[in-house]
Amino acid sequence: MNLPGFPAVATWSLLALGLVVLVLVARPLRPLRVLLVAAMASGAVLVSAVPWSRQLFALAVPPLAAVAWAALVVAVAVPLLLAAVAAAPRLVPAGGPGRDEGPCRVGRGRS
Repeated sequence: MNLPGFPAVATWSLLALGLVVLVLVARPLRPLRVLLVAAMASGAVLVSAVPWSRQLFALAVPPLAAVAWAALVVAVAVPLLLAAVAAAPRLVPAGGPGRDEGPCRVGRGRS
């Protein structure tokens, strides 16, 4: 099956979701963290703008229908990701699951 451009669509979809995750992990957004996110986003734009890097990463120009589907998937995935992050504190206890239980009690003296 020959699908020219579809690897590029998958790459850009994962990159968009990866940038959303980076923003979530970098919170609270202080100037250096904003710079990190901006550097990652500008690096991605440069990869698609420079012809030799586009050839290096095999990012062919995808069909418009594939781009539209990818945009729809990302538009649905981002709110779901944000909802999962918002719901996580309510699902996991404040100290974390089983903080003092289990065999991994590194740094705590045995009594």
